[in-house]
Amino acid sequence: MARKKIVKKDINHYKDKAPYVPHNTCPYIDNCVQIIEDEIIPLISETGKTNYGKEVLEVLKANIEFIRSSNETLRRSSKYWYDAANELGT
Repeated sequence: MARKKIVKKDINHYKDKAPYVPHNTCPYIDNCVQIIEDEIIPLISETGKTNYGKEVLEVLKANIEFIRSSNETLRRSSKYWYDAANELGT
């Protein structure tokens, strides 16, 4: 039975093939919230559904904040595993 040759790859091998990790998305999220507040809510208010507009805004903000939090968690997790892999390689 032939033995397989074990090839040890360094971190750069994996780093070069790693998928793109997006940068901070918070400014884009903030911009979306601002557009909703400045443009969408006034349009809803014109229909006489002032409370409805505020309720929609709160739901959208909650969803957007969840996305922001999830993005930050993914960035921290990525950094953790990158650092852990580097420690294993040293």
